Amino acid sequence: MVFYNLMTQCDDVHVFICLNKKIKGKCCSMYDTDEIFEYLRSTLTQKKNLLKNKKNIKIVKTSCLGKCAFGPNIYIVPEGIWYTFSNIEDIDEIINKHLINGEKVLRLINKGIHSENP
Repeated sequence: MVFYNLMTQCDDVHVFICLNKKIKGKCCSMYDTDEIFEYLRSTLTQKKNLLKNKKNIKIVKTSCLGKCAFGPNIYIVPEGIWYTFSNIEDIDEIINKHLINGEKVLRLINKGIHSENP
């Protein structure tokens, strides 16, 4: 958990998206996270001038974040918010509400993860 604690103290916003592939069992890549990563990156590049918090936003590919049962997962720091998503519209909502306007997207917060880490 040291990594998570250090990341919550950074100035930039980091959006971690799990691209892990497993042979057996549920994993985030089952949900086309490679395409979601590219969509996040290109959409944020297009909307960079709309960012109100003036922080750098970095989209980061990760391997397993250890939360496979709750996936697909996006983890945003320094806020420490875990989101799950079902489609591109959910990703747009995370971009527009959270990353651009600084509001949590309550319906997409991964309640399974947040309930185990109150």
